[in-house]
Amino acid sequence: VVADEEAGYITIDEGDYGALPMTIIDRIVHSVPGGRLDEF
Repeated sequence: VVADEEAGYITIDEGDYGALPMTIIDRIVHSVPGGRLDEF
């Protein structure tokens, strides 16, 4: 979850964006570990 001045808070999937720039990393307020389930 990233704090955003215009939208309040937004969520992003780092996998969609590659490495995040420091300007976004500095605004992270909560992170959730995730993974891929390869059973399908």
